[in-house]
Amino acid sequence: MIKWHEKIHEILAYDPYCDEMDYYDNNKLSNKLSPITNIFLNTFINTLEDKNLIIFIPDFMLRPIPLLSYFYSYLNKKSALIFSQKGQRVNESPIDLHMRNYYMLNWQGEYLFYDIPIGLMTNKDVKAEFFFPRIHNRHLKQRYISRQEDNFVDNNKSKILLYHDNKGNKIFKSIKNLIIDKKKIQSDLKLDLGLIIFENLDRFIYSDYTYRIFLKWLKELLPKSTRFIFHFSNPRQMKYINQLKDATNSLVLPFTTNLLQNNEEIKIKSLKYFNLEECRPIINLLNRYNVDLPRFYQDNKEIEIFDPLESGNIDDHFEGAQNITRVIDDKKLINKRAYYTAWKMLNIMSDLSINPSRYKSISKNNDSWRYYSIPEIIENLEFNLEKEHENNQLPLKRFISEVNSVYEELSQCKRFSEKKSFSRIAKDYELINIAKNIDDPENTIIATYSALEKRILREDLDKIGLKAVNVEDINWISYKHFDRSDKKLILPGALKTKNMLELFLPYKEIKFLAYEGLNEKRIKNQVDLASTYSYEEEKFSMNYVSEIYSFIDIEKDGAFFEDFYKRKKIYEKDEEIEQPPIQDSNPFEEFKNKIFKKAYSSEYQSEIEFVEKQIDEIESTDAETGSFDEYAEFLLLSLKNERKYRKKLNMGKTYFYLKSLGGNVFEGTPKMFKPGNFIVILDDDDQKSLLQLIIDIFDLEESVNNKLIEYWKYAFMKFIKHQKISENELYNRYLDLGGQRTKAAVRNWAKGSVLGPDDPNDLLIIGKIIDNQAIIDNYNMMNSEIDKIRNIHRITGRRLKTIIKKIIFERDDLEPSKLNYEEYLFYEKVKNGIYKILE
Repeated sequence: MIKWHEKIHEILAYDPYCDEMDYYDNNKLSNKLSPITNIFLNTFINTLEDKNLIIFIPDFMLRPIPLLSYFYSYLNKKSALIFSQKGQRVNESPIDLHMRNYYMLNWQGEYLFYDIPIGLMTNKDVKAEFFFPRIHNRHLKQRYISRQEDNFVDNNKSKILLYHDNKGNKIFKSIKNLIIDKKKIQSDLKLDLGLIIFENLDRFIYSDYTYRIFLKWLKELLPKSTRFIFHFSNPRQMKYINQLKDATNSLVLPFTTNLLQNNEEIKIKSLKYFNLEECRPIINLLNRYNVDLPRFYQDNKEIEIFDPLESGNIDDHFEGAQNITRVIDDKKLINKRAYYTAWKMLNIMSDLSINPSRYKSISKNNDSWRYYSIPEIIENLEFNLEKEHENNQLPLKRFISEVNSVYEELSQCKRFSEKKSFSRIAKDYELINIAKNIDDPENTIIATYSALEKRILREDLDKIGLKAVNVEDINWISYKHFDRSDKKLILPGALKTKNMLELFLPYKEIKFLAYEGLNEKRIKNQVDLASTYSYEEEKFSMNYVSEIYSFIDIEKDGAFFEDFYKRKKIYEKDEEIEQPPIQDSNPFEEFKNKIFKKAYSSEYQSEIEFVEKQIDEIESTDAETGSFDEYAEFLLLSLKNERKYRKKLNMGKTYFYLKSLGGNVFEGTPKMFKPGNFIVILDDDDQKSLLQLIIDIFDLEESVNNKLIEYWKYAFMKFIKHQKISENELYNRYLDLGGQRTKAAVRNWAKGSVLGPDDPNDLLIIGKIIDNQAIIDNYNMMNSEIDKIRNIHRITGRRLKTIIKKIIFERDDLEPSKLNYEEYLFYEKVKNGIYKILE
């Protein structure tokens, strides 16, 4: 393997803030960067002619970007484009730090930017923002500024462009406007892009849909000669890393936490490098360019269980109920929904963060959805029990008794606000005690396992003055990408399998609440799984490393392999190390299945998966949440192929539409459409709402409850339709109940053209107007779910409207290749679904 500094001239880095007489004022980078950084740079240098490169490192910033972009531009005489990120402050903003760190690189007494300039690029212009902390001579500064201007206007000069723009990421082939030291220069410079780096690609790829669109956007825009570096920071993205590898002819450097912390050769060398106290000032300087940090090698995360709480007779009743399910013939069940819902309650009660008496589950009753308490769910199963098959009646009666006993054991516990309540302490009481003693509320998260629990626990904490304590739904936590390294996570019980990846993320501390017995045992199994070394995960990473070594044609020895071979002999005896998987396999799924083998193999987790699958199947056969039974048929003309279609549109759904070609884009129900209007059917699916589109694009299926979000809207619209209430009468009722919004706002709610009212009190008033107890009882929880995606909904709506106008107005002249990534994301959802209404 050719070392990077054997192919590139010597590079030094100034310390911008030290005295010029200090010994660490200017330092060579060759042989002085961290071991992992040298592996990364060497891999890049040895593969850039034939392969793209994917790097996973658990950090949102890819610090060697100044070096990578210079290496490529210097060797290939082509420009480099970096999709970076903008932070709130310069000293924390990756794009600004990359620019400043590049300005400190030098060679033979001259800065690197003297020959290869760097600029900050937006959708409008390129700015050369100078960073000269060591140059105090005004004439010398001006010489450098003039040199930058000459470099930028010279088409033969390669350039480094750091790109960030809030309005979308775009790949440009030319530069129209230059700003050099605040001086505007008109230009039409052609960019010969050879390298594109995506820093923190997790921002672009976060669902199956965004992965497909990103790949399509990339392939349509660029020639095959362009080289890419894709940087990922979130371990959940391993699935997409594997897919992207095959689709883009890439090699993968997987610097996972497992690999870095368990490969002793790498770990020892790296920690020795970072801990050289006599070289501390130099190491601090070099860390501006190192891909890794000391914390990557330190397993500071603690996963433990608080002292378990007394469990009473929970386990006896729980096991009794579970045993009874084995003799119930579910194929002969009549009331399957009630049975599986009661079984689900049995499984989740011991992991609730609130008293079970306050828990409710949304379920369908006839044609509408409503919330049922656990006693009501048990009653629903008990109702019409005599109609069940005779072989099931007695087991069902015993099952109901056991489930009810678990409920009573857990609900008849000490209440925080009641001094004379029961004596035994349950999880809801203990959680509030824990919250009262949190010393770092800003960095502590209490997780709940449902939106309802979050709302109730939040209200309880607010009542006793603990507003600073963070409470979040685990599904929302799992969706969000944020720095967890300084966070403490408190969990109320055993996690579902789908959320267990959270235990593998780099939290500072994770603590579980448990009841003695089975509940504690289930949690211990999960703690052991997350705390124990995973050979499968390391092997998964080493397959990719092995492929790199094979491609470069070097021996598989040294730090990476010697230490791994020791563990390989233990786990596989004398088997040969597997080569990277072929294209039609999915090693991520194999790895994930092995990681969760213990979780899935436990009887408890298997039953949870089984019960939830049964409920999902029952609900999938029902009509869509709250949808109208009324449809209207429209004759439509497709703008894509000029063909006529007849489509039945749901009168309760909202669609984007234009009153005329030159008009604004509105959102409304079919009753508002007229011949000559233009309608937009998202994904060309007349049943898909904007909310469902957002859930698909942003992979929010597990993170938001669309039933809760849409329930109020359909209930309100049905009431107005059936009561034939006038707009004035509706508004007067709203005012009589204390409403303070305008008539136009209430009109928009009635039309269904908004996600939800901004003020939760307006949801309560709507519930009172239509006499809907589900809304009255749960308006805060509904508002909480709406708030999760309110901004996404507004932004998505605006972007869709923009792309709709582009498609309609430009039509044949619209070139998808000129769209930025965000525009292309929505273009794919809209392009085939724009119709003119004929009748």
